[in-house]
Parts: sequence; C-alpha cells; structure tokens
Amino acid sequence: MSYYLCVTVFTKRLNVGIVNEKGEISFFKYVYYDDIPEKKDLIQTIVKMAKEAIAKYSPDSCTASFPGIVDNIRGVCYRTNGQEIPFKSELQKKLNIPIFIDNDSNLSAIGEKYFGSMKYVDNFFYLNIGWGVGGALYINNNLYRGVHNGAGEIGHIIIDEGGAPCTCGNAGCLETVASSGNISQYYGMLTETPNPPHYKDVANLARQGDIYAMDAFSRAGFAIGKALSYMINLFNITHIVIGGTVGIEFDLLYPSIMEAVSHFALKISNYDIQIVKTELGYDATLLGCAANCICCEKNIDKYEKNMNSD
Repeated sequence: MSYYLCVTVFTKRLNVGIVNEKGEISFFKYVYYDDIPEKKDLIQTIVKMAKEAIAKYSPDSCTASFPGIVDNIRGVCYRTNGQEIPFKSELQKKLNIPIFIDNDSNLSAIGEKYFGSMKYVDNFFYLNIGWGVGGALYINNNLYRGVHNGAGEIGHIIIDEGGAPCTCGNAGCLETVASSGNISQYYGMLTETPNPPHYKDVANLARQGDIYAMDAFSRAGFAIGKALSYMINLFNITHIVIGGTVGIEFDLLYPSIMEAVSHFALKISNYDIQIVKTELGYDATLLGCAANCICCEKNIDKYEKNMNSD
C-alpha cells in the first residue's frame, strides 16, 4: 500500500494528513491560526506536524496546497504583491521526500476527478467557495492552468458594479458576495448586528426559517449562478461541482444558483447542465493532494529536474 503526505494550507487553518492510494485517510491533524503565518513560521509548523506522520507511515511523496496563484512546476506561491515564496524547495530540504505544490482549487478538482463524482467526466468546472472563492477547469480530461497559472479565478469576476471592495483591489467581485465572511457580514447588515454570527450559524438559522439568513444565502447563490453562467457560456461545459466550506451548504445555495443560471446561461447549447455538490466533502483538497501525488509520480522525472531549481 502506498501512502502520501497531504498538507492543506487555508487562510485560517492548516491540515496535515496521510492518505493511501485508495483515498482512505489514515492520519489527520490540524491547527487554527488568525491568518496565514509568515513563511518561516508556516514551514516550521508544517514540518513539525508532518514529521510524526512521516515517521509512522513513510509516505512516498507529499503534495501541499496553497490558496492563490501557484506555479506547480517551479514550486512557488505568489502573494498579491507578486512576491514569490519557494515553498517546494524549502519543504523538500526539511522533509526529504518528493514535494509537489499546487493551488487548493486545482487540487480539489483533481481529487474530484480521481476519487469523486467526475471520474468519467472529461469537461467540468470545480467551484471552491470558502474564505475566498476560486475554481479549476478540466477541459478534454486535462486540468487547464492558463499561461501563468491563473485559470479558474472566478472569485474575481465582477458581479456587483460598485459593490464592496475586494482584496484583489477591485470592487464587487464574486468573492465579496459569496465568501464565508461576506455572507456573515451581509447577515449582520440585514439584522443590524455589529458582531454577526459565523457563516455556519447563519446557515443553521436559514434552515430554521430565519428570513435574513435565507436572504444572505440566496444573494450569494444568485451571484454564484451568475458567475457560473459566464463559465457555462464561454466553455459550454455540462458539469459543475461545488465544494469548499461554504459550498458544503449546497442546499441553501442551489435554488438561487439555478435561478441565475436559467436566466443568464444560453439555453440551446447548455440544456443539460448539471450542478452538483462535491462527493468528497470537507476532505476534497486533502484527497486531491493524494491524487496529485499519484499523478505526479507518473511524471517524476520532470519534477525532479525542478526539485532544487529554487
């Protein structure tokens, strides 16, 4: 049995797990933080958590996921100011096993393709909704990354002209409406609550019939559906998978997503569109890391040439 070290870095949480070739999780640890730590602290935390797993399972390789733009070949992550962070080479030195890195949405899509509902689908879009909003696009059975690894950034399609400012520098992006923090903020605005509840609590309130909570998710769902319509019209794909921590609340989003899609997407060429919830739940990115290890090991020579390039 082959084992893989899987590291998922999110804005507020770091997960470290061991996943086998069947997609079974054998080891799992996590830690929360207020925001992604600086490089040195983050690497130290990853290494500390990973060494226990490595000693116990001797994984064949490791994939680490990061939010934002990631060059998976050179092994660097990009901050919003363009600064390059060479995570692959740093982790390679300390863990001494083959390291691969990629964007979290890409890895979630790879996981869905390898272990989830898209095994037999060649063309689909994976929408990842959480603290931020990202996406990944499969075309002709291959993940499409774009020329500079920026494909799939649906979170920065402008949905609301003149809307709330976004971290990217624009205003009214999908992320300003549909991300977890903004769903909470919108609920707080509607209810005049200075410290609005966590989005999970807003979701629970919506299921209990709270009209303001229902409105917050309906607003987010309609914005998501509108953005997805652009993807549908542009690429004429038939399948969309929705995941991420907010995407898990699929039942609250789906009606307004479909309302927007039915309004904005061309009907003749998109009559059979299917929008589904991820089969992998909260583990999509973690399982995607394992799937990526399996796929990358088939092309290990290419990655070994770049292993120490940074």
